[in-house]
Amino acid sequence: GSLARFLLEQFPGSRVDAIERRSSVVKIAHDYFGLPRSTRLVVHIGEANQLVENLGQHQGNAYDLILIDAFDDVGMDPSINALDFIAACAALLHPKGVLDINLWGSHPISLKQSVALLKTCFPGKSLRLAVPNRGNVIGFGLGPESPTVKLKQLEPHARELEFRTGLEMPYFLRNLRGISS
Repeated sequence: GSLARFLLEQFPGSRVDAIERRSSVVKIAHDYFGLPRSTRLVVHIGEANQLVENLGQHQGNAYDLILIDAFDDVGMDPSINALDFIAACAALLHPKGVLDINLWGSHPISLKQSVALLKTCFPGKSLRLAVPNRGNVIGFGLGPESPTVKLKQLEPHARELEFRTGLEMPYFLRNLRGISS
């Protein structure tokens, strides 16, 4: 619920669709972690791979941003770290949209597979960010019409986002790397 809450707070004009496997987690997020009950938040309960496929059949490329953070106590769910799922997410993105996926950085085989999936589904438009002292890697896939910019050009925007959100955006920007094809 923290990602959904953050987006709702930071982007007041946004609408957030979230997917959670267990309804009990949603209840706990509302009751104990400040996840707001809002008409701007729709929580879909079920398996992410099935729900993403279903959303794709009804909504096309409607999403500006897709955030994926799907782990259990053993790692990333295999149905998420799969070509069908990442391709379905790519199809849901607006042509200038961004997919952001938290990868299992401490598991080299899973990480290698995830990076290969991003390269396949977002050819020439994929990035990765190793988060220091956290053991995770964040992967990004950019829609086919995303503008090509030099990361240096984004520094003023990163500083503004850092001021607004408290997140270390300039640091993250400096450590962002392209995934070579």
